[in-house]
Amino acid sequence: MATRKALTRAVGSVPSVLQGKIDIFRHYESLLGEEQGFGIKISSENVPEGSMTWVVPDFNASSGGHINILRFMALLKQNGFPEQRLVVIEPHRWNSNAEAQAALDAAFGDHGVVVSLGARSIEPCQYLVATGWQTAYWVSKYRDAARKLYFIQDFEPAFYAHGTEYTLAENTYRLGLTGITAGRWLADKLHEDYGMRTMAFDFACDLELYQRQPKRPSKTKHIFSMPGLSRLVDVLNSGFSR
Repeated sequence: MATRKALTRAVGSVPSVLQGKIDIFRHYESLLGEEQGFGIKISSENVPEGSMTWVVPDFNASSGGHINILRFMALLKQNGFPEQRLVVIEPHRWNSNAEAQAALDAAFGDHGVVVSLGARSIEPCQYLVATGWQTAYWVSKYRDAARKLYFIQDFEPAFYAHGTEYTLAENTYRLGLTGITAGRWLADKLHEDYGMRTMAFDFACDLELYQRQPKRPSKTKHIFSMPGLSRLVDVLNSGFSR
């Protein structure tokens, strides 16, 4: 019932596709997060100075967004923020913290980042950082962090057609988190359209991983698509096949 009311507030009404689907309601209940923590006053006396916890959706080795997050964590660890923790929210594929830790280190390198599983494993810290929109509600409701940030690499509502996911993603920009965005355009948009306090970092390329290849004439058409995101790839593919 609480989830039904929350969805009604967020999107105006509960979509008919959700009526009577208790598993779907549990899914959205998880996305909307829950209050955690005791509201303690955070200082260097009770948490490590410069401690940061990043809350992320499940990861895989090919995720560009996670690659960027781990790069930032490694860089910050070397520049005055030595304690870097990564919390992987549900749903995830891992059976234990150790399994997730081993997979993370194998995929992205061992940077001394500590991994824990589940949104309820967030611990008191100086800085708590939301990443994917699915993590933002949990971060906004956590009470034992001195600063709450939102590391935003895309305008994520546009990943979806206008509907529940679009609205829930868009509403995360109204939660009062400070945005750190990929590029100036996104920082300006979130500030102007949603009143967010934002700062931007410039786009960059790791030339040890990505190198320009000589251009070769070709009639081949290439399509890039991401599982789970509707980006007209079916329409493009149909057009090219003709």
